[in-house]
Amino acid sequence: MLNLIKYEFLGKYKAFGIVVIASLVLNIGLLFTVGSWNDIGILMLSICIGVGAGIANLIFSIGIFSEDIYEDKGYLTFTLPQNGYFILISKLIIAIIFYILTTIIESVFLVHFIYNISQVREGLDTIGVKINVTSLGIENVISGAIGFCLLLCMIYFAISITKLAVTKKRGGKFLAFIVFLIIGGLYIAGNWCLEKVLPQTFYINVFQSVSGTISNNASLGNLVKGLPVNIAGMVYELVVLIVLFIATANIIEKKLDL
Repeated sequence: MLNLIKYEFLGKYKAFGIVVIASLVLNIGLLFTVGSWNDIGILMLSICIGVGAGIANLIFSIGIFSEDIYEDKGYLTFTLPQNGYFILISKLIIAIIFYILTTIIESVFLVHFIYNISQVREGLDTIGVKINVTSLGIENVISGAIGFCLLLCMIYFAISITKLAVTKKRGGKFLAFIVFLIIGGLYIAGNWCLEKVLPQTFYINVFQSVSGTISNNASLGNLVKGLPVNIAGMVYELVVLIVLFIATANIIEKKLDL
């Protein structure tokens, strides 16, 4: 399996590396604009860089799998002495590694801008909020990585299941997109229903201290408690992720005809 991960890494490290380096360089460039550009504008640009890096990572992560399904690369990948589970997990590992790298880079710069841009810092001081950077960062990386894995498994499953029905590349991609939308819609509907039936929630403390204006505002009570996480929704997310992973791995191992 390590050789398979190495094989996937060598095939895509340049594309992913460009995203990581671009995110790093652009954010460093923003550091030199502090004091001369609008403070809020700098913060928003940093967020846009993170969003752009996330979209680029998603596109490349889809390409890791779709190239094996629609291109000649698949004849090599699926003839390797590896089962479908190892093939799929190797692709997810590479995607998650670069997702975490770009997320960490963006988070570090975002925290720096929040605490060093005067307008943002003064705004937080005014309402009496101090962010728990460690807690928020860990939650962001872990929950983001799980969500990213789930999104990829939805897409990979849609690509795999439609390949069984449609052999043409163009028609297959369009049908895969429709299937993905259906799966995503069903997932969102299921999650919404579960949260209504089982509303039990715990909170992740994202503030080191809360005082002043915000602590006395009843309408912001949930914000004071922290970041809400629905227990049923969390379990549901993990179950759907596992089911889609197993289903996709079985399809590419036993039923996929390139």
